[in-house]
Amino acid sequence: MLEVHDIKKSFDGFAAVAGVSFAAERRQIAAVIGPNGAGKSTLFNIITGHLRPDAGRVWLAGRDITGAAPHRICRMGMSRSFQHTSIFPRLTVFENVQAAYLAHRGQGANFWSRSDTFYRDETDALIASLGLGGKAHVAGGVLSHGNQKQVELGIALASDPDILLLDEPTAGMSSAETRETIELLERLAGERSLTLLFTEHDMEVVFSIAQKIAVLHQGRMIAEGRPEDVRRDPEVRRVYLGERAYGQSHVLFDVSLEVGKGQCVCLMGRNGVGKTTTIRSIMGLTPPSAGSVIWKGADITGFPPHRVARAGIGFVPDDRRVFAELTTWENLDVAQRVSGGRQGPWTIEAVCELFPNLNELRNRQAGCLSGGEQQMLTIARTLVGNPELLLLDEPSEGLAPLVVDHLLERIGQLKRQGLTILLAEQGVEFSLALADHVYVLEKGAVRFDGPAAALRDDTALQHRLLAL
Repeated sequence: MLEVHDIKKSFDGFAAVAGVSFAAERRQIAAVIGPNGAGKSTLFNIITGHLRPDAGRVWLAGRDITGAAPHRICRMGMSRSFQHTSIFPRLTVFENVQAAYLAHRGQGANFWSRSDTFYRDETDALIASLGLGGKAHVAGGVLSHGNQKQVELGIALASDPDILLLDEPTAGMSSAETRETIELLERLAGERSLTLLFTEHDMEVVFSIAQKIAVLHQGRMIAEGRPEDVRRDPEVRRVYLGERAYGQSHVLFDVSLEVGKGQCVCLMGRNGVGKTTTIRSIMGLTPPSAGSVIWKGADITGFPPHRVARAGIGFVPDDRRVFAELTTWENLDVAQRVSGGRQGPWTIEAVCELFPNLNELRNRQAGCLSGGEQQMLTIARTLVGNPELLLLDEPSEGLAPLVVDHLLERIGQLKRQGLTILLAEQGVEFSLALADHVYVLEKGAVRFDGPAAALRDDTALQHRLLAL
């Protein structure tokens, strides 16, 4: 169904994809995995026509589609979803899916008929197959993150594809949403005789449904085959499946940084450069193999995470991890109880003033919140422990622009109130709007260390250090 041969793509001398070849058979469920920065999204963008490769070819059902426009590739039988959910937030679920039918079947420019009369039965049937029949007339923007992903899947399926590419289909989902999505994808692939190709960081998802796995590392294919063979591959275990232990693979090289009281310091850099590893090392989740973590004059290197938290460091992970079955208020109450009653300004009432939406949603299950609401809940849950230092790992990832702006304002308010913040973030504008001081990482080492204003005013330096 899909063949990729010796694809290469570089950005300003950086090889994002360096000679990748693989194939996906008809009606096969295949996965492309690899650490952040491995080249997965770049490869998907090349396959779907959003990027033109520097070299190599892509064939779809025997036809050369290399460099073809995305809409032409879609009409040839390929559809996709994106890493960051892309739906029409002000349209209902029904209108989102119906719009996809209208576009695919050439009715987008029909000015002489009412659009709501077209493809009603097909739209209803597809929405029902997604499990969203009861939410057909709910605006997309108020749905939970998992439901928004389902709507995006419906938009992709409305083009009646032969092959469907999914970029991180379960990113940001609760455990329950993830299980439901796995079952949904398997069922739809079987019912529609689809070839499915997806990228995913959740290894449980990958090994539960993939029939074939290709592994990328630093833009190169290091393994390809059946899940059981890939799982046993020593190189895969070293660079990917065992990434939390890291083995002999160096992720950070003599990284040193300082965060002063009341400062907002930002770790910046491309995906996969070591930002999250640095945060995890401080928090005790990935103890460093060398070096020290000094907090308020005391060496906390190698402390388990709960001791680091009790010492006054709060951590907001990039994957949110709310308690999906508990309500918003219960998530906050649990965190306040676990903190041991540490005295400070951040009570449940105070965080609900900072994030007013949470008070309105206090009785809603956290798993039913949108991605932005879950992110705000995760920050609020950390704050009720009254940390002296707040570690934020990619807080804007996967959020809509309006939600990012709101989050930026709230974190800025925390900074103005004197909270010390260490932020790991890829978004340049988001980072530089908050940071007093910036460290830019590249290949696990610090390449820039200076005031945020110096990087903010030097666009050439930004391009050299941060552009893909």
